[in-house]
Amino acid sequence: MPVAFAGEEFTLHNPAGSEIRVRGWGNQFQATFETADGYTVVKNPATGFFDYARLSPAHSSLVATAIGAGSVDPATLDVEKHARTTPSARRLQAQAARDDAGRRRWEERRQERRSVVRAAAGAGLAAPPPLPTAPGPVTGLCLLGQFPDVPGTITQQQIDDFCNLPGYSAFGNNGSVHDYFLKVSGGKLQYRNKAVAYYTAAHNRSYCTDPAIPYTQRARELIVEALDHLTALGHDFGQLSSDSSGFVFALNVFYAGGAVNNWSEGLGPHSCSLASFYQVTAGTELSDYQITDIGTELTLRTFCHENSHMVCDFPDLYDYGNGGGGVGNYCLMCYGGSDLNPVEVNVYLKNAAGRTSAIETVDDGMEADVEAGRK
Repeated sequence: MPVAFAGEEFTLHNPAGSEIRVRGWGNQFQATFETADGYTVVKNPATGFFDYARLSPAHSSLVATAIGAGSVDPATLDVEKHARTTPSARRLQAQAARDDAGRRRWEERRQERRSVVRAAAGAGLAAPPPLPTAPGPVTGLCLLGQFPDVPGTITQQQIDDFCNLPGYSAFGNNGSVHDYFLKVSGGKLQYRNKAVAYYTAAHNRSYCTDPAIPYTQRARELIVEALDHLTALGHDFGQLSSDSSGFVFALNVFYAGGAVNNWSEGLGPHSCSLASFYQVTAGTELSDYQITDIGTELTLRTFCHENSHMVCDFPDLYDYGNGGGGVGNYCLMCYGGSDLNPVEVNVYLKNAAGRTSAIETVDDGMEADVEAGRK
């Protein structure tokens, strides 16, 4: 999944059809998985099966033992529990994956502002670069995909309600996506998504989920297919909101069925940018996107996290190399709390985006009061 995860359960799939239940720690760029009894597993590049793992001599990588996870009692093997590579090795792995994915437009906007602030202020930054709220209401595009062999079961109207309906509560969610952004922005950001009718892909799902194809490639193909279809129908893309360079802020993609891929393969949920810009009007292009399976329910946390990147330029606040927990569940841009009732973004980012109503400076006397209260 695009957001960070810590101890969440996953199902890993072997080529022969067998499955392994594991817990995972990481994010879309780097992750480690282990069995319920604490033994780390890794995919064997020669066989495609998940084997028990041991650490390389320098602890820089996990090496497959050629003994399939679950095939023997791991206590009889020369492998340690909870095997982890070094933090620096994990950071390098995460950075390589990020480089392969390419820089997303929201990251470029953020970097552009950082450069301006640095040039004006000299060395060092005491605060994040300003993140101005996009002017007026913001509208994103929400594509719905299904396959000849896996039709959609959650309707276009249900997804439109999830994105836009005030007071939404279906599937146990605490409001719609629109409600979430309206609340966390203090009423300043009215964000809506245009959920279009399902597009039926040209191929069965297995074509898009083929683990032998480089990650993101088939997802991008599916997205371009759907956009070509909308263009051929004469869809009006002019209602979408874009930045000063003409890039649409948000492209969200839901596809029918559950996630059948292993982590970082096929149609595994992720955020990325298209291989090349997709022009939708004379001055408007699509680039950034996030894609996820619909499954059997709709939930807020990941959707709001990814749109906080695309619409607000908020950065991730977890450690890509999994060397620490970041700000944990105290901010949407890290673990984010409940899937159905995610926490808000932190005050630091809200203030940078101009979405705080008041900031009070703590003076020496107030600090003393706080310390006295702690005692």
